[in-house]
Amino acid sequence: VARVGGTSTIAGSTASMDEIFRSVVAIDADADAGLAAAVQMTSTTPACAAGLQRVGALRPGNDADLVVLDCDFEVTAVMVHGDW
Repeated sequence: VARVGGTSTIAGSTASMDEIFRSVVAIDADADAGLAAAVQMTSTTPACAAGLQRVGALRPGNDADLVVLDCDFEVTAVMVHGDW
């Protein structure tokens, strides 16, 4: 059982967001629908659940946080607040 460091609290998951992204894409036979679902499940949904206002969507005024994936959906670059 995974636990939150320094506590006895059980962690919800040990999967990284890129692992989750690849899993969601893999389960949908419709490639476009799978990609759209994976993007929402790894960006908009967690941002909303955490109550974050300026992340999770590409909109003017939001933080410029982006993850670039290759054709195998492996992380190749990360932009945080507009900096690579």
